[in-house]
Amino acid sequence: MLLAILLTLFQTGTTDLQISLTTEFSERCQIFLWIASFASFAVKVPMVPVHIWLPEAHVEAPTAESVILAGIPLKFGTHGVLRFSIPMFPEATLCSTPFIYTLSAIAIIYTSLTTSRQIDLKKIIAYSSVAHMNLVTIGMFSPNIQGIGGSILPMLSHGLVPLALFLCVGVLYDRHKTRLVRYYGGLVSTMPNLSTIFFSFTLADMSSPGNLNPRRLGTIQRPPQSRRDDFTIEIESRVTPVSRAANRLARVKLTKLKKKVEDLIDKGFI
Repeated sequence: MLLAILLTLFQTGTTDLQISLTTEFSERCQIFLWIASFASFAVKVPMVPVHIWLPEAHVEAPTAESVILAGIPLKFGTHGVLRFSIPMFPEATLCSTPFIYTLSAIAIIYTSLTTSRQIDLKKIIAYSSVAHMNLVTIGMFSPNIQGIGGSILPMLSHGLVPLALFLCVGVLYDRHKTRLVRYYGGLVSTMPNLSTIFFSFTLADMSSPGNLNPRRLGTIQRPPQSRRDDFTIEIESRVTPVSRAANRLARVKLTKLKKKVEDLIDKGFI
């Protein structure tokens, strides 16, 4: 990012954003500046393969820092792309759109599958956050205003729903001193109010109908013509929430089955 700023200063003679937005850079210079700036923004989104730091940071951080990290810093990357990369380097952005689509789709599929393998509640939320933010980048690089507007709403949603989930996990950890999923079977019988709140925000995180999640509003606000133009984005928005719901349901059933097997082992039947 610093290299891109220095090159912009060399080209325009100033670091003023308004002047930089009206300056016409050459195509080769745009590509170089776009790569330099996007490399820094991609880490903050984060995008695959520079996403590993986020789950580890959430696991090691206390609840308050996880809330702040999910609510504010993760938006710096997408805000930087929307504020600087796209308006300053439009030709380079247009050339790189297929690459961003491919990278974001890989990230969504990979992190969704990785989420289904996690046993730590914070890691589950963190990896699902990576999938959500890469869905934002797909809409942000779509060549129409509907896609960009639809990407801003999930950014707002991501600033609210994961925060609530991290707070719920923090309450559970303060009570039981563990974040492993297998220890929370039957939680509704001991903490019914928290279980209801947790389940409600889990539904919101999955963009299920009826929760007024801005992420869902961002997918349904498109007119029919833009849906046909952005077929890939439409399929992404439909399939990803369903896959996350299936993964979470399968994880719950697997946890209950494992608990029953352990009980049979303890009783000597196996």
